[in-house]
Amino acid sequence: MEIGSPMAAMYLLGNPDCYKSHIYVNFAWRTYVTFVKKYWFLQLEAEARMGEDVPEDNVAIQSKEGEFMASSVVDDYAMRPAVYERVNLYEWIQCSQK
Repeated sequence: MEIGSPMAAMYLLGNPDCYKSHIYVNFAWRTYVTFVKKYWFLQLEAEARMGEDVPEDNVAIQSKEGEFMASSVVDDYAMRPAVYERVNLYEWIQCSQK
């Protein structure tokens, strides 16, 4: 495979090979889909049992510099504070940083 001289020069100078007006973040949508499917399954199961206790959620947390935080991005969204209740998933992903 051949590389043109402008591309080689950009690479050697440490410049990016493309320019964009926005910074994009990776979004692992499969983890959210898995969470939703699990939740729907538990809801259907609970409705079928009617009256029995629904199992509680387990959340994995980690401590960093004396602060506790959820260790999963799905938990960050699913267990978000009431202040952010109206923020949809798309906006949450746009604004969140890890």
